[in-house]
Amino acid sequence: MVKGRRPSTTPFPVQQEEEDEQEEEEPHLNRTGSITVPSCGKSRFFSIDRIVNGRTASPGQFPWQVFLRISSKAGDAVCGGSILNSRWILTAAHCISSEQTGDYSAESIEVIAGTLSRGGYGDFHKQSRYADCAFKHPGWRGVSSGFANDIALIRLPSSNPLKLNYERGGRVNGICLPVKKYPPFDYVGPARVAGWGLTKDRGVLARTLQYADVNMISDSQCRRYPYPVAIQNSMTCQGVDRSSPCQGDSGGPLIIRQGMNYVQFGLVSFGPGICNNGRIPNTVFTQIGSRKPSILSNIGISIYSFMKSIAIFALKTDNQFEKVLKAIRMRNSILEHY
Repeated sequence: MVKGRRPSTTPFPVQQEEEDEQEEEEPHLNRTGSITVPSCGKSRFFSIDRIVNGRTASPGQFPWQVFLRISSKAGDAVCGGSILNSRWILTAAHCISSEQTGDYSAESIEVIAGTLSRGGYGDFHKQSRYADCAFKHPGWRGVSSGFANDIALIRLPSSNPLKLNYERGGRVNGICLPVKKYPPFDYVGPARVAGWGLTKDRGVLARTLQYADVNMISDSQCRRYPYPVAIQNSMTCQGVDRSSPCQGDSGGPLIIRQGMNYVQFGLVSFGPGICNNGRIPNTVFTQIGSRKPSILSNIGISIYSFMKSIAIFALKTDNQFEKVLKAIRMRNSILEHY
């Protein structure tokens, strides 16, 4: 999408962009992830609470975590997100679209990576970029429609991508995405979430990145509780835990450890209204795992098809995405090894 215009979920004409000259890791599809980079999901810390009752993160612990600041006439909004590769950020659809004002312009979305401090003020590790496109899932119909398909992709310009410097001692890296059988679609057990959201209900935003271990429950358990909207198959729920996400954590990644890597299988979507109320399961996440072999989940129109259509379109405007398309084509043969 052209800067200054509203984000679109359909192809649009743009000028041919020059191939990025920055040396970067090639998008990769392997046993731990997909459409990311070979070093995806690596963290310098493997300890197992934004997060209400959370713990403060350490430098390099969540190198895929980004802080999103969206500016509008109504005031700034904040969200979380995760790095897929040097140009793609995964977040929630409701982070880039307002029920009152519509879609935010791409140029109003600031992506801040590499820092623990909210906004990264004074941190020389900080990388700040503005989006050139934002894509909501085409099945997203707004908060009032029940948060179905609450997922979106943000693209950074080829002239100014993130520098994935984790392998060289830096603090920016991509997260791995799910592959066949891991984690299972109906995963129940411990997971981890991080963000800069409210540290208590009706409190203030965290100054430093917080994280929490959470316990995921089954869909059948989740549906027993009086959430304001119906729990769908494309969602996964956190149980009644001491720590939970809150306002401002939306879009942030829900992760699980696989070997020496972390895999994102969900993102923060919504909660019961009162953070960590001790009676209703705390947070509902958009599910990224899959019932069938695919790079990403079936969420209405499959996210795999959603990302594939973006990658194919991007081929016309950015040679770098030939690598992404190649990774997608590798998918079937690689998944046969599972």
